[in-house]
Amino acid sequence: MTVHAVLIHDQPSLRHLLASLLRGWTKHGVEVEEAGYDVRLPGVWQRWIDEADIFVLGLERRYDLGMRAEGVTVAENLIRSGKRALVVGSEANARHLMSPIYWDIGSEETFLEAVDRCISNRQPNPEDVLPLTGFFEERLAIPTGH
Repeated sequence: MTVHAVLIHDQPSLRHLLASLLRGWTKHGVEVEEAGYDVRLPGVWQRWIDEADIFVLGLERRYDLGMRAEGVTVAENLIRSGKRALVVGSEANARHLMSPIYWDIGSEETFLEAVDRCISNRQPNPEDVLPLTGFFEERLAIPTGH
C-alpha cells in the first residue's frame, strides 16, 4: 500500500527531518509532499484534500507578531471533512494530552508508529481534537495585527 502524506510544518529543518523519516519508512511506500503553512499555490489545498491519506501538521505557525497553534485548527477542519491528521509538537506534552491525533517527543510511541496508527486503525473522529483545543486554548487565537 502506498500512502500519500502531506506534511505541513513551518520549521524547514524539522519538516525535512519528518519527511525523511516518512520516505524511509519500510512498512509502507510513502509519497510525501511538504510545505509551510504559508503555501499559496492555486488549487494545491483542494488537491491535497482530494488525494492525501494523512496530513502531518506542525503544531505552531509563526506569524510576524507571534505564534498560533495552527495545526490544531487545521486538523479540526480536516477531520470534520473526513481526512486523517496527526499534529506534531516540539514540546513534551503528549502524556498530558492523551490525544490519538497528537505526537511529540514525550509520546510513548515513535513518530512512525503514530502515523501508522492514524492511517491503519482509525477513522477520523472530531472528538479527538477536543484535548488539543482545551490544552492549547491560549495559543489558538490569530496574533493581533495579522
